[in-house]
Amino acid sequence: MVGRASRWVKLGLVHLLLAAAAAGSTGCSGDILGSDGLAMVRQEYEFGLGLAYQYLLAIDGKNGDISVTGVLGSDSVHVRAVLEVSAATLEEAEAGMAQFWVDVDQYDEAIVVATAQPLEIEDPNYVVNYEITVPAVMGTEILNINGSVTLAHMVNSVLVRTGSGDVRLDDIYGSVAVQVWNGNIEADLTLPFQGTADIAAGNGNIELALPRNTSAWLVATTAHGRVDVVNLELTSEVRTSRSLVGTLGAGHGRIRLSTTNGGIRVTGYE
Repeated sequence: MVGRASRWVKLGLVHLLLAAAAAGSTGCSGDILGSDGLAMVRQEYEFGLGLAYQYLLAIDGKNGDISVTGVLGSDSVHVRAVLEVSAATLEEAEAGMAQFWVDVDQYDEAIVVATAQPLEIEDPNYVVNYEITVPAVMGTEILNINGSVTLAHMVNSVLVRTGSGDVRLDDIYGSVAVQVWNGNIEADLTLPFQGTADIAAGNGNIELALPRNTSAWLVATTAHGRVDVVNLELTSEVRTSRSLVGTLGAGHGRIRLSTTNGGIRVTGYE
């Protein structure tokens, strides 16, 4: 991370009263029985942070869904996290929750949100679901192991890397890089001048929607599936049953789409 840490905030579940007094509000914790018969402990917390010069949000998730929504004109980041620990007994779940928290670190150039948990990831089972709002102009980098990732209404670059889970990008204006091992990718994307989109799936389909006036060089390949392009005009097109190369408009940007097991569909809209 570039830049000196100007402030450090750690909101552990054992410090919820301090966190609520200093930074925001926290929900109630409860002991419930999960649908699979395991004992579950759930905790919610919220945290708001005003921005100075930070232009990047970085999220290091592990197991759980992540949703980030851009808000035009906003100058703050709001984090809502729902933490769940399930285990064979209530005592084990409560002990696991005591070692489970979310770090929120503020640097000169970035806000970093990270899941902190013990190395054991199966027993107990740890899940954090994030709902985060940020200024629409903020860049976003998301790393996750398991869970869906959704980003909406962003006007800056986006990077997503996840092991398992679907990814959806909705109303994004900026360059994007997405890598998913197991999961489908859907993206509604507008590239800036000379912008790039690198989208790759190991096992999953890719669906990309673009304005018809997009200017980019397009490459799409799949090992087991098909490539379809709908309502877009390509020049210098070279097509096989599982690949396509061509130019949209003047070809100022670059779009690379690839999947091993799945299909690719690129659709143009007015």
